[in-house]
Amino acid sequence: MNLGSTLSFVRKDPEPLASPNVQVAWDPKRFASLRVGGVDYRPTKYPIVLLHGLFGYDKITFGPETNPFLQLHYWRGISEALQHLGCEVYVPSNGAVSSIRSRAYALDKFLSETLPNREINLVAHSMGGLDARYLISHINGHGSNRPYSINSLTTIATPHRGSSFMDFVQEVLGVGYVLDVQDPVVEELKQRRAKAEDVMVSHRMKNKYYVLKSVCSRFDKPAYANLTREYCDAFNAVTPNRSTVHYNSYAAVAKISRLDPLYISQRVITMREGPNDGLVSLDSAKWGDFEGIVPNVDHWGLLPPRSLKRRRDSIADEIENKKMAKSGGYCSLDFYMSVVDTLGAKGF
Repeated sequence: MNLGSTLSFVRKDPEPLASPNVQVAWDPKRFASLRVGGVDYRPTKYPIVLLHGLFGYDKITFGPETNPFLQLHYWRGISEALQHLGCEVYVPSNGAVSSIRSRAYALDKFLSETLPNREINLVAHSMGGLDARYLISHINGHGSNRPYSINSLTTIATPHRGSSFMDFVQEVLGVGYVLDVQDPVVEELKQRRAKAEDVMVSHRMKNKYYVLKSVCSRFDKPAYANLTREYCDAFNAVTPNRSTVHYNSYAAVAKISRLDPLYISQRVITMREGPNDGLVSLDSAKWGDFEGIVPNVDHWGLLPPRSLKRRRDSIADEIENKKMAKSGGYCSLDFYMSVVDTLGAKGF
């Protein structure tokens, strides 16, 4: 497949809940000619490291390691699909609710031990993209001599500019104030507001929602504060892109049912930021080269369903089932293979 056919995959479409002429990164009509095993998609030249988001993990085991039916994978099916395509894939676990700084150092340790002297492509969902940016700018940058080299970072629904829903949670529940004291972004925050800690504590305990905040604040974790728009604004100020790394991004936009758990968060974000996937706005997800949006898919829908079979020979069956869906349904395997194909077309 040549570069021209790859670029034709990203078309212009005014449909999916965004302004006209917004790029669309995934099109269900492609199912008509979909192939698996490298016919339509090419693997990357360098290894892919898949990074999870908030509350993420590599896998959770409920029994013997040898029994795949007792395991729950964050990247369920996607890592297998990319390996089937011919990619070298790795899946680390960097802390479910730890700070961005802590998660980035965990990732640095994993890459140093697992992929020394290798060039790497990072593909991150949600908060994982912020972890990767911290790693690139604060740990892997500034002349540090790391045993690995990062060629590209692809972020998928990452809140680069924070999420107004996290602002809402902070205002109402009093969650999102605990900060990592070793985080260099905190110094930037202090410069932006006088007596940062005093302001945060007094704001948390305002009379409005006082009882609710008092209860919920006991469960506060550093990751929550790292997703507010205030924090991300400071984070971006001290975390510049590196010229040696290629950055590209994808976003999702969806209409969410009133019965869906993400309905309230989408309403909040729509009023404050505009089109979104239920947790991250379209504008917040854009970073580097914007490859387009995935239409009619919410934030968690970007990952496969939990019921996805894990056998390699089930990949074609899963895609065939999506072909037969009445709406032409979204297929996460197809989407991530297209993400990889785009990287491969760029020489990564």
